[in-house]
Amino acid sequence: MQGQQQVALDKSRTSFLLRCLHTTILCLLQLSSLAAQSAATQSTEHRKTSTPYAGDLSIFENPERDQKLQIQRVMDILGIHSGTNVADIGAGSGWFTVRAAKRTGNDGTVYAVDINPESIKYIDDRVQKERFHNVKTILSTPDDPKLPPNSVDSVLILKTYHEIAAPVVLLENLRRSLRSSARLGIIDRNGNGQDHGVQKDVVIKEAAQAGYRLVEQYDFVKPDREDYFLVFQLNSDQAQERSLTIVTDYAFDGRGKVLRNLEIEIRGDKIVSIRKSGGNSSRPNYDLRGFTVLPGWIDSHTHPTWHFGPNGHFGEKDELPERATLEAEGNAWRTLLAGFTTIQSLGSPEDVPLRDAINRGVVPGPRILTAVNPLTDEKLTPDQIREFVRKVKADGADVLKIFASSSIRQGGGQTLGNEQLKAACDEARAQGMRSVVHAYKDAVKAAPGRAEPRFRMALALAATTNYALAVDEIKRAMKIDAAWPLKGASLDELWGADNILSNRLTRLVDGGV
Repeated sequence: MQGQQQVALDKSRTSFLLRCLHTTILCLLQLSSLAAQSAATQSTEHRKTSTPYAGDLSIFENPERDQKLQIQRVMDILGIHSGTNVADIGAGSGWFTVRAAKRTGNDGTVYAVDINPESIKYIDDRVQKERFHNVKTILSTPDDPKLPPNSVDSVLILKTYHEIAAPVVLLENLRRSLRSSARLGIIDRNGNGQDHGVQKDVVIKEAAQAGYRLVEQYDFVKPDREDYFLVFQLNSDQAQERSLTIVTDYAFDGRGKVLRNLEIEIRGDKIVSIRKSGGNSSRPNYDLRGFTVLPGWIDSHTHPTWHFGPNGHFGEKDELPERATLEAEGNAWRTLLAGFTTIQSLGSPEDVPLRDAINRGVVPGPRILTAVNPLTDEKLTPDQIREFVRKVKADGADVLKIFASSSIRQGGGQTLGNEQLKAACDEARAQGMRSVVHAYKDAVKAAPGRAEPRFRMALALAATTNYALAVDEIKRAMKIDAAWPLKGASLDELWGADNILSNRLTRLVDGGV
């Protein structure tokens, strides 16, 4: 009996000691985590910042500022529309505040947030004079915007992030004010912190520490290669990112292989694992056994805004713009239902608002890469062509479309010379864009001798009326870089290739061409 009591006592002591050890480990882990967070915060909070502006607020009312910053497009990307609640942090003169107030209307609210009492007074007087009834001013502190909880759909920090003394803490305090799908936009310029700018990578790092993820980035706000526009949303752990599982009998891996009996796990918008199915033990969100799963299709040349008008004709001039918008949205939806998850439009200015609306989740559709406006003017000098490329980039282009030949119906003759083509492709590369070239016959041969392989491939693939010449151009491209494009090429590098021709050419090159 005494032995049994002793065993029970030993077990009790062991259990108590294990609980104490477990508690100690948890405390140490928590302290370690807090220390790491503190160290990370200190490493960024002590970076150099610019002195907040306290001068004449009327200087922000430059009449050209709307166009230079493309502020209407900025509001489109941030999802600002009638009924939206918006926060303008670092509001200054209220320049953005009143523009957002016009967009949201009386059903929405714009919070003008600033640490400067003079700015708050200036905005109060302004909105009263201009009769805005949907603006509320907030005198904030350097580390807290003091916004109401769960109240904001869209936030813009316009050219003031470099002045924030405690950026990570401020962004952390901002989180409680954001609704689940809220978007945070930061527009600034690259700099060292003290020169009224801060490096883009620093902003992304600080936002990540504060619990945000980068969802989009643009450089159309002033085409000076220094300004940037970053869009963030709350991290998955903040926004309750959904995870789902698919099981299927067959799947194409996108590399020519068929995989069988798979379980595919998706978290948010990423495939995180592909593994052998667990049979009956799996409880998937989608049971696709009996079907085949494949990667999304890519269409490298399409026009989602093209459609037949109410009279059954293309390009009807008297068509209402509202109807044209609905037709474009319908094309995007049908394209997605057909299995195409990425398309390239070469191109149309109407692509830009459609692409941005899809990216914001306003309408369903595939990822769109657009050329906006193609290069067609054969009279432009190389310098004028470079300026044209910079402009289409500023207008939202993802890729440059070049017409190096006239239409085949007009004989397909070459329209742009070597120097013009070189200027266009060089400037496109400098702007971070690929070049896709429309060319026939002699225009294909116009590629400069030192042209990059990607340029030669674009020219070769354009020559669909002379396949032998296309293969010849690929040989020349492969001599420059034999590893491209078949080994280690990323999706972006292969984007210029037409899907069907790419597969056919791959087989030819594999066969020893």
